[in-house]
Amino acid sequence: MPELVWDKVGDRVYETGLDKGVLYLPDGSGVPWNGLTSIIEQFDKESSPVYYDGMKISDLVVLGDFEASMKAVTYPDEFIELEGLASPNRGTFFGDQPPQTFGLCYRTQVGNDLEGDIAGYKIHIIYNVTAIPSEKTYSSITADPSLVEFEWNITAVPEEVPGFRPTAHIIIDSRDVDPWLLEDLLAMLYGSDISSAVLIPMPELAAFIINWCRVKIIDNGDGTWTAVSSRDGFINVNVDVSQIQIINLGNGMWSASTDQDGLIVMLDSDTFEIRTSNANFLNPTTYRITDISVLDALFTIIKVNAVYLDDVTYEISSTCHVNDVPQIKIIDLDNGLWRAETDQDNLIVMIDADTFEIRNATVEFLNSTTYRISDTIDN
Repeated sequence: MPELVWDKVGDRVYETGLDKGVLYLPDGSGVPWNGLTSIIEQFDKESSPVYYDGMKISDLVVLGDFEASMKAVTYPDEFIELEGLASPNRGTFFGDQPPQTFGLCYRTQVGNDLEGDIAGYKIHIIYNVTAIPSEKTYSSITADPSLVEFEWNITAVPEEVPGFRPTAHIIIDSRDVDPWLLEDLLAMLYGSDISSAVLIPMPELAAFIINWCRVKIIDNGDGTWTAVSSRDGFINVNVDVSQIQIINLGNGMWSASTDQDGLIVMLDSDTFEIRTSNANFLNPTTYRITDISVLDALFTIIKVNAVYLDDVTYEISSTCHVNDVPQIKIIDLDNGLWRAETDQDNLIVMIDADTFEIRNATVEFLNSTTYRISDTIDN
C-alpha cells in the first residue's frame, strides 16, 4: 500500500464565496435574488451517550432538519408577501400576515491551490422554506453611512426520497457530477434560451437525479434489451424501408415489383427469388405472399460502457456517469511517436511482442491505411 502524503499539489481544497441566489415562488417559477450576502447553515444534530454496565458503548445521534440564518442587503419584490406581508393594493402592505413557503437556491465556490477560487462550486437547493424576519435596525444617516442588512431565520420541511432519509436539502458538486447532468440541472434551475427557470417538485427532481443516465441498458428478460438515453445524440437510428408490391393479375398469376435493388433477384431464366417478403405458410409447397413494407432500422450507441468479448461481441451496460465511459489518453511524444494510456482492462491489448490493439478510441479515417486517433476522455 502507498504511504500517505500530505499537502499534495491540487489536494489543498477550500470553500469560499456565495453567489447566484434564486428565489422560487410557490408555483415553482424562479427569480434572481440579488444582494444575498450570507447563508449560515445550522446543524441541529444531537448526540446522546449510551452506557451499558457503567461503560459507554455508543453514541445515539438524533438527526435534525435543515435550518439556517440568511442575510441580504436587498431581496426580490416577490419575497415581500412570502415573509408575511400582504398587498391589498399596489404599493400598500398589511403586516403580520402568515408567511408562505418557497424554494431557495444558492451557489458556493470551491477553490484549491492550483486553480484558485474557480476550481468548482456547489449548488444548494432548499425546498419548503419558511423565513421568519429578525430585527431590522433603521438608523439616521451619518457621515459614515451603512447599508441595512436584512436577516431571516429559515427552516425547511423535508420530503420523502426513496432509499434515503427525508430531506429538504440537495447539494450538487460541479467537480464530481457528470458534466451533462450538471448542464441539464443548470438549464432547469437557471433557465436557458428555450426554457424559464423552474424548481420542479422534490420527488420529481430526486427521481430525475437518481435515474439520470447517459445511456441506460434495460434487460427485457426475453433475450432482447432496450437502450434509453436522457439526452439526444447517444442513440442514433438509421432507417431503411424495404418495399415489395404484389399485384394479382386475375388469371391465376401475379407479379412482384420493387424500386429497390437486391430484393427480387433472377436466379436463372425461369427462377427468381424474393429476398424480403410477407409470406404465410399454407403447405410444404405453397405460401401466400402479400405486399410488404419492411422497416429496417440500424442504430448506433456512442459513448457507452462496453466490454470487449470478441471481434463481433461486446457486453454493454448502463453508463450513468462520465467515469463509466471507457477512457483512453493519447499522448504526443513530439518525435513522431505517441503513447496510449488507460486505467481500464481490455481497452489496450498486446497481440504479440510488436503488435497491440486499441479496442476503444476516437478515430478519424484519413485513408485506407491511416487513421487519426485522439483521447476518448469526455467532458
